[in-house]
Amino acid sequence: MVEEKTAACPGNRILKQLAHCALVYRCVTAQNIFYGRGEGGLPVANTCNAQCLGCISLQPSECCPSPQQRIDFRPTVEEIVEVALMHLQAPAKTMISFGQGCEGEPLTAWRRLRHAMRTIRRRTGKGIININTNAGLTHALKELAAAGLDSARISLLSAVPENYHRYHRPQNYRFQQVGQAVDLLRAHGVFVSINLLVLPGFTDRPTEKEALFAWLRRHPVNMIQLRNLNIDPEWLGKKMRLKKEPGRGIAHFLDEIKKEFPGVLLGNVSPL
Repeated sequence: MVEEKTAACPGNRILKQLAHCALVYRCVTAQNIFYGRGEGGLPVANTCNAQCLGCISLQPSECCPSPQQRIDFRPTVEEIVEVALMHLQAPAKTMISFGQGCEGEPLTAWRRLRHAMRTIRRRTGKGIININTNAGLTHALKELAAAGLDSARISLLSAVPENYHRYHRPQNYRFQQVGQAVDLLRAHGVFVSINLLVLPGFTDRPTEKEALFAWLRRHPVNMIQLRNLNIDPEWLGKKMRLKKEPGRGIAHFLDEIKKEFPGVLLGNVSPL
């Protein structure tokens, strides 16, 4: 399948990157592009406007190597459209998803994405166009929502502003803008998920839970997707200067979410 599709689009650098991700990194969203099913990853950006601790695609030179390498090129609109149409027009239910482990923040390429989305939607109404993002560029999300964006998954470790900034280390935006982005997207009919990074002993702390619940009441979302934060908790605690506070357990935390937000979907896979 990989050889067949890359041979059909020999000049497409995105497809070449996805072949590497599928075969070397064993990335499921990359593999889905070649299977023609489900959520297919489509990397478009090699820069980011945040410097998250433990980033899986870029680490400072004095640190450990990242498990995945970012794309080292700027995909053209034509390359994006070619891969997107290939996937969206497959017989199965499909989604193209910008913002993957082998790239930076897709909103840094929003002008190309806007052009690509408009082109895609002129040629097909099939499938879902999704973005995985830190939501730091609100104006860009507004443009993409108007161009055909169907869903957005916003990464979030903490709704405590100080902890958010210490982990995500945003470069040109603040935590307040993330909530504004949620409200804007919902107003444009975009399906919004929070990509909640879960770390036992941190996520289930009462202060974290209370801050998250208060934030979700102000900025309602359609879904909460849970993602394990695969990181050394002692290292993270030192980096974020966390005070000691006992957690109440992830099972209890999930029960509280279900009780407090019964209308919000809870899971770890985007609905197609």
